[in-house]
Amino acid sequence: MADFSLLGAAVYPNARYETLKIATLVIVWLFVMDDELDMEDAALVDDIETSDRYRQEIIQFTRKCLGLPHENDSNAMENMVQERSAKNTSYRHIVQSFAGIGAAIRDMYNVEQRERLAAHLVHCLRMTKSEQFSRQIGRIPTPDEYWEIRDGASAVGVTLASLEFIAESKGIPRQIFEDHDMTRLWTLTNMNVSYINDIFSAQKELAGLSISNAVPVFYAASGPENRLETAIKRIVSLIATTIAEIDEVSNTLLARYGSSDPEEQVTKDLRAHIDGCKNWCTGNLHWSLETPRYGHLGENADGNGGITIQL
Repeated sequence: MADFSLLGAAVYPNARYETLKIATLVIVWLFVMDDELDMEDAALVDDIETSDRYRQEIIQFTRKCLGLPHENDSNAMENMVQERSAKNTSYRHIVQSFAGIGAAIRDMYNVEQRERLAAHLVHCLRMTKSEQFSRQIGRIPTPDEYWEIRDGASAVGVTLASLEFIAESKGIPRQIFEDHDMTRLWTLTNMNVSYINDIFSAQKELAGLSISNAVPVFYAASGPENRLETAIKRIVSLIATTIAEIDEVSNTLLARYGSSDPEEQVTKDLRAHIDGCKNWCTGNLHWSLETPRYGHLGENADGNGGITIQL
């Protein structure tokens, strides 16, 4: 059990119930969709061909639900073949569970917002394929190689593309989303959430012989002395760095695009988006401490808030 209701409430503390419900279902759907690709006992974990059909079905069906054209509309016959072959994956029930989610998002989001969400989902799926290839090769990636994959495979980008849905924003201008500091804000948020999850899930994933985790990656990249301690310190240091940098880029974005009037629409939407990124960091940490998925580790915290994770 993962207690998704707690995760949704923790990362979206200011959402209305109806939008919270849909945004939490996005999280659940992403977890279920991804588990079929990377769980050690999942049928698809080492089956690249079937996984590709599964990924293609996800892309086409989610775009349809979001009211977007197929990616390859210039080749309708290819789409028809891809969709027909995808039906043979036996995972269509997972894919189609996005229908209600997509309809709700389509009703609120404009085309640009929907395309942004779809693009991040495609990036996520492409990186899950890279993750599968990395697993099959059997070589532990370097930290940089690992992050290149994890940046997309984490699916954090998809959830951040849902923040305007939570805020019920009419649309932050494209200029702001294309700003390098906004890109950096998303990357830092992704790093914070992903590395927190890696630390808390290390025991579970190592037990399943998975190396798709920052702990074994940084362990392999460390020197011969105190390798595990060095690895954990490097990850914790990265997390601490993200916290400071998120504040810096947030202030820069508000100074560049915000107004002295807090009710001005762009300022209001931008501030809500920044707060949404920060809420994902703090909410994910709270959930990680409390969820049975990681063994209720927060219950074992010492007087200073420290916890011990047995690897």
